[in-house]
Amino acid sequence: MDIHRISSWDDLASLQSAWNALADDIPFRRWEWLATWWKHYGGSGSRSQRLFVLAVYDDDPSTPPSGSASGWNARRLIGIAPWMLRHSPVVGTTIEYLGEEEVCSDHLTLLCEPGNSRKVTLALADYLATEFQDWEVLSLYGMDENDSLITDLFDALLEKGFDQPLHRHAFHTWRILLPDSWEEFFHRLSKSHRKHNKRAMQRVRQMGGFIVQNASTQDAFDAMWPALVSLHQKHWTSRNKAGCFASRRFYDFHREVAARMLDSGHVRLTTVEVHNRPISVEYSFMGSKATYAYLSGIDPDQMALEPGRLATIAAIQRAIEEGHATYDFLRGDEPYKPHWRAQPVQAWHIRVPNHHAIARLRNVSWRAKQWLKSKIAPIPPVSLNS
Repeated sequence: MDIHRISSWDDLASLQSAWNALADDIPFRRWEWLATWWKHYGGSGSRSQRLFVLAVYDDDPSTPPSGSASGWNARRLIGIAPWMLRHSPVVGTTIEYLGEEEVCSDHLTLLCEPGNSRKVTLALADYLATEFQDWEVLSLYGMDENDSLITDLFDALLEKGFDQPLHRHAFHTWRILLPDSWEEFFHRLSKSHRKHNKRAMQRVRQMGGFIVQNASTQDAFDAMWPALVSLHQKHWTSRNKAGCFASRRFYDFHREVAARMLDSGHVRLTTVEVHNRPISVEYSFMGSKATYAYLSGIDPDQMALEPGRLATIAAIQRAIEEGHATYDFLRGDEPYKPHWRAQPVQAWHIRVPNHHAIARLRNVSWRAKQWLKSKIAPIPPVSLNS
């Protein structure tokens, strides 16, 4: 195996096609999401953050080339660690995922060609043990509990003499396993939840019904986008909270990432309209097997119509029609999710200190501070769902 460290935007941009081939068609792992995140959140010239993507290439000369016809790009890319370096005076240098901060990127992991997990994780562990040692902590936030690639990585690090990883609860994501039809799904719901859904549908029918609109072109997306922002902000400011789009970086990131993903069919806006006015807008991402409910805007002046419920009904119906196996509410333990028969999936924050004495000392200090924080005021996980 051969590892190439990606530390510039130009090198990162050159990986787009090969990167996406390894992303398992999960939007938050795709190049468009993570590279755009770096552009808006990490690539501002700050000395405290540096790009640290590790690309693992198969060094078998018999394998066919992929990507560029010259240099290291001529070999087959079989794995990617989508990481960055973050430095602070207290913790030192940590290795973290791209995509953190306020955008809440769920289901992040290593990217790996099927069948090469052992090769890739051993190569990464060896690189961290011998080739690059200027780090104090490997800190990976939001690992799915069943992530075998991360398990393999930490097993490989243990073989290199690193300490056992420290696991802390991060958050839950919530996932519905979808049947083949809306009727089958509807009958899985509790009697009371079915009753609430029927009543909400009857209420809007009495007002003349509602229309569901899906943006499938750039023009339609651009026309719907202001309604998403407006309703999202209106809803949250009515509750004396800022709302996600109060952050200019968040707004700019999503305008760009949505434009990048629209043509490939990985992003969608869906509006529910009553009397030709949107009462809810759903901002979702799609893979080949799942719909991911990322963020919504609902009109607080129309809560009697239950716009959030109507939007969820429309979104789940669409996911079933498209043959998706799951509907993913993403992170956050909001009480409405279990009512839709969503099941929690544990996500972890996992940390491994480096070998050297300073790293171990800083890790002891960090653990002491985390223990003290947990005794004072536990911090709830962030969710983007309204």
